[in-house]
Amino acid sequence: MSFFRIEGAQLSTTFAVGDVESFQNLLREVLDWRLAEYLSRRGPGDQNGDLFCRVARAGDHPILLLLGEATSLHIGQGLTPSR
Repeated sequence: MSFFRIEGAQLSTTFAVGDVESFQNLLREVLDWRLAEYLSRRGPGDQNGDLFCRVARAGDHPILLLLGEATSLHIGQGLTPSR
């Protein structure tokens, strides 16, 4: 059984959501947990624990895209101001 579907660039549920705010909070908590789990699996070859990502946007919402080593990807480093 599939609980989500992708139509074009939009992810949506295959079921009706009664309390949207509670569902958003639940989904945010699960995603935070999964990201923390992913980061805790980093191997011993990782030098200082830095995480490199690219920030994309979907409207007003930021999306973090995890990348590899910043120096090998030739991307800038440092803080980026938010909108």
